[in-house]
Formats: sequence, structure tokens, C-alpha cells
Amino acid sequence: MANTKISQLTTWTGDTTGFYVVVDNSGLTQTYKTTKETLIGDYLWTSAGTIQSVGWSATTTSPTIGSTLKNNISYRQAGGKDYEVSLVYDATTFGSVGSGDYIFTLPGGLSFDTTLQRQTAYQGGVGSNSWINVEHALPASGLITNQTVGGQVYPVIWTARTFRIITTTYDTGIQWWSSGFYGTGGIINMSFTFTST
Repeated sequence: MANTKISQLTTWTGDTTGFYVVVDNSGLTQTYKTTKETLIGDYLWTSAGTIQSVGWSATTTSPTIGSTLKNNISYRQAGGKDYEVSLVYDATTFGSVGSGDYIFTLPGGLSFDTTLQRQTAYQGGVGSNSWINVEHALPASGLITNQTVGGQVYPVIWTARTFRIITTTYDTGIQWWSSGFYGTGGIINMSFTFTST
């Protein structure tokens, strides 16, 4: 590829947000505008399939899932050993709720590095409504609702490969997503980042 002075490149006169990519096509240099999402965004996400196909169990009896409008768990590498997980779920018909707190498996064979103090496993507080459970939560963004109440959601590591989801539901409490709280009728959209082994 021949070197070209910046002053000789095509000037973009439109919206100045985004990235500029220089492409040399047999000596004809052209500047194209693109966005971060086009270069590195959605192409890096890997869909692992439905949440239950990756692993959706419970502390007592696993639920069964009915028809869904959205049901996916995806992941992407955020850098080094850091990964981001995205979980979306929206049921149109409900299956059985099972029994106990719901437990989810990380996609892609990933595992939490539980040797890190900020990522230790916690199996306490099963079925409880307590702020003590939140101290074990990983930072996350996301919401859960059953179209009557709703709140924020955070993953809490159960084992190196699995996690529960703690909900901070407005005017209701700090409870696990479970058979008795939201059940398989919960609508969730959540993403979080963690360090893998």
C-alpha cells in the first residue's frame, strides 16, 4: 500500500462522529466513514443459544420454559481475560417455575476466576430477602419486571461456572430470581463483565 499524505485524502464533510478508514485499491486511496459498532461491536458477540440450553437450573427443582419472545445468552471477550455476558429473556407462555433460586451457567465454557476477592463464590442466603446478599454481587446493568413490579439485577457467583441473579425490586425487597419471585414470567435484560480463569 502506498503512503498518502493526509492532505491528499478525501475529506468527509458530513457527520464527524465515527471512525475513518483508509482503503487503498490499486493506488486509488479513498477514505470511508464507519462506526465503532461496524468495526468491533456486534461482530464480536457469540450467541450461545437459549438460556436453558446453556444451563438454567435451581437450588431445588429446575424450571421448564414455555414459549418466548426473547431467550438468549451471548458473550464476547472484552480484553485479556475479561468477558462480557448478555442475557435476555421474555416469556409469552409460562412453563413450570420449578423450586428454589434460579442458577444459570456461563456460556462458551467460560468460568469465573473465583480466586479474585471481587469474584468469590457465595452459596448463602438461599431463598432469603436480605441486603447481605448484595455484597457478593458483580457490577451489572439490567432490569427485570413481570409488568407489575420491577427492579435492577446483578449476578452473584454460585460456582466457578454458574451464578444466581439478585434483584433489587422497588417496594418489594432484595430477593433472588426464583420460583417464588418473578418465576418463569420474569422479563430480563442484563449484561455484566467478569474475569475468567
